[in-house]
Amino acid sequence: MAPEQALKLPAESRFDCRSSGRCCRAEWGISVRPSKLQQLAEAGLMLPVVQSDGGATYLGRGNRGCPMLGADNSCEIHGELGKGAKPASCQVFPFIFTPMPDGVHVSLSYLCPTVQQNLGRPLRDRAGELRATTQLVEQETVLTGPFQLTPTETVGYSGYCLWEGRLLDELGNRPTDKTFISAVRGLEQHASKFGRVPLEDHFPSQAEEISPKWLHAETKSLLKAITVEREYAAKTEPKNLTDRYLTSLIQRKLLLKQPTVLHGLLLLLVVQNTVHRSPFQPSATVAALELLLTHGPGYKVSEFPW
Repeated sequence: MAPEQALKLPAESRFDCRSSGRCCRAEWGISVRPSKLQQLAEAGLMLPVVQSDGGATYLGRGNRGCPMLGADNSCEIHGELGKGAKPASCQVFPFIFTPMPDGVHVSLSYLCPTVQQNLGRPLRDRAGELRATTQLVEQETVLTGPFQLTPTETVGYSGYCLWEGRLLDELGNRPTDKTFISAVRGLEQHASKFGRVPLEDHFPSQAEEISPKWLHAETKSLLKAITVEREYAAKTEPKNLTDRYLTSLIQRKLLLKQPTVLHGLLLLLVVQNTVHRSPFQPSATVAALELLLTHGPGYKVSEFPW
């Protein structure tokens, strides 16, 4: 990523690695560049690798996940050669960098139990380290807009940011599901007049409920799309986990990566309901959702509930 881009760091987020080993055991491919393989081979570490259909190279997996994961959840590469010798994807995790016109928005993956617990140093105290970490991330196209609010209406990035700020404020003042329903109904009513009506009109205090039948069907579909591992459950469930996770999804611009912002709001409503209705603990369900939404193929709601 371009080094001159400003970092947008959420004030409430904290992290310091506590070597849980979850990222090393997760069911995902750990990509590794050929130059890194050569560097490690020259240092005496031969990594088992596999090739994907697209030609990318990934570490082969053992019974416990990454073959470099030690019995004490330590990384053998890190232990022998230092953090900088690890594949870039390992050095970057759990940080998520989203480049936007106003800078790079930094968030954290909720697959990590330490992130779920919000433990460690504030991200704002790690700006220098994070700026260096951005150089390990492959350059992404900056989303500039205009963005689809609904299938027929668009908005520029600055207008979206004002609306998103109001959405986050609303999340702190009313129940999560009510906030998303209000935002959905507000866009339905006022998307064609965006920028010409007060922001509060986009979040009506009284809003018609979303079809329970639709929400049940979408929740059932999302639950089928994830694989929840019981070992991901926390011994003590983190406070306000679902709300913090949903806030993080908004901050990393998930709404702008859906077909429309309206689709994104409906997805957040389904995610919230999935955590609530899941037969598994919230911490395990959120970790599984993160594997799908952020580290996997993603998910889109099938159709509008009207």
